[in-house]
Amino acid sequence: MLDKPSVSERETTQAQKPCPPGWAETQDALASAAGLSILLVEGHQPPSLHISSNNSICRAFQSSSAHKHLCDPFCGKAHERARETEAATPYRCHAGLHCFTMPVEIGESGSLAVIGGRAFLTTADYRALAERLRTGDLQDLLSSDLFRNVIFAARQDLDDLAKRIAASATEYQTEAQPSSSLKAVRSVPAEQQPQPDASAPV
Repeated sequence: MLDKPSVSERETTQAQKPCPPGWAETQDALASAAGLSILLVEGHQPPSLHISSNNSICRAFQSSSAHKHLCDPFCGKAHERARETEAATPYRCHAGLHCFTMPVEIGESGSLAVIGGRAFLTTADYRALAERLRTGDLQDLLSSDLFRNVIFAARQDLDDLAKRIAASATEYQTEAQPSSSLKAVRSVPAEQQPQPDASAPV
């Protein structure tokens, strides 16, 4: 059995900017329940605003100065793809991992997206990557940590996760609205607030 790291990770691909308050816990719970990776991004990835249950293969690639460029056309452009399509969009990366990207409207930022999945859907994809690591172009990436958290799933698992993320994002925004409205009322400048009528009798 693979020794999985903690669900929430702080690593070199993590952005310094925090994610919306309370979302990290929601994202961690979704990733743990699905057994899949989820990343919250605001632009090119890496970095990410929050990473949940990252695939160790992805972590190895994106921590390698010699190999991280291979991820750029895939997870690197995931945010751009999500904002363009405005829908959950599946893709398969150079390592044979299946992912999806989708826009999410949470917090005050209007330009966030998630990357979900990072999973092998077939043993053939896994074997192809393993062969590249043993005898091909990725031999220098091979290490014991590389297979620490390898994720396998079915296509339906990714589709279901996308739906749960969408529902959780909607719930998050709904719960955040009252506090946002209160903040807006409190921030009204004094000169714009109703003033007493000086001509009214005392």
